[in-house]
Amino acid sequence: MGLAEIIFCYYLLAGTIEITNGCQTRSSFGSDLQRSGLNGLFFVRKERRRTQEKTYSRSIRISETASHHQGNGTSYFYGTQADQYSFYRIPKALFQNDYFKILSSDAKILYGLMLDRMSLSIKNQWFDERNRAYIYFSIEDIMELLNCGRNKAVKFLQELDDENGIGLIKKKRQGFGKALNMGADVVGGIPWIEYTKENEQEHIDQMCKLAEKYNKDISMFLDDVGDAEERTLEMLCKKVIEMGWQGRVTAQHCRAMSLYSENYFRKLVQLANDAGIGFVTNPHTGPLHLRVKDLLRAGIPVALGQDDNIQRYGRTI
Repeated sequence: MGLAEIIFCYYLLAGTIEITNGCQTRSSFGSDLQRSGLNGLFFVRKERRRTQEKTYSRSIRISETASHHQGNGTSYFYGTQADQYSFYRIPKALFQNDYFKILSSDAKILYGLMLDRMSLSIKNQWFDERNRAYIYFSIEDIMELLNCGRNKAVKFLQELDDENGIGLIKKKRQGFGKALNMGADVVGGIPWIEYTKENEQEHIDQMCKLAEKYNKDISMFLDDVGDAEERTLEMLCKKVIEMGWQGRVTAQHCRAMSLYSENYFRKLVQLANDAGIGFVTNPHTGPLHLRVKDLLRAGIPVALGQDDNIQRYGRTI
């Protein structure tokens, strides 16, 4: 249909960083860790490295504050200080059981991240009809948390799923209403890409039904083609009047309008006025565009927009 992307849910089955070389200290990366609240001295790695002249030790440490480092002084965790932090939990079995040896370390970390997301599912009451909890975890979430590209993020998911991987998670495609449950503000649509007039009308009816159910505004891409026979704007206007959604709908593109006969265009303008529909024109998308000046003269609001470079345009998988 015409929403931005298909939503999947998943069932789970089963400070400052400094590098010290000997007695010399130099600053390195670490602003992200500092923002995350990590502090106190923590030795992450220590290794021996040999150079032509000497052998020295290198340690990476996360310092609590600059005030704790007077010269070469250091500070450590004491008592239960480490308990002040939040941690992700990863089942020991993923590292100790031979069955899971084939999983990459990143896939194991991802499973821990997904387990942590379960608390949000409980809070939001995300349970299916069989009372099974599920989570939402997008590819973008994985890319950000694991600092990786899209291909690697997909690979880590596939290692875990029950179709391609070891079977720790089960992926299920969600209906369009799930995006609205998650907080989407507007119902979209792109009915003119459908193959028949009947399919176009069904597309509009389904999206409008969702908007009515969730009390959302509507914004659809309509008649974005050089074809005077495309009439999805008319279909939407009539549907909006029928459902009483005047003033809550925006029509995008509508480029076929420039090819309509004058008689049909006048009727369409009156219908759009009755429906309280506003328009957005995107003139850079081609030589045709909606009749901006004529719509403004008729008292219909028109805005200028553009297609962005990350938009998922058309059908998606």
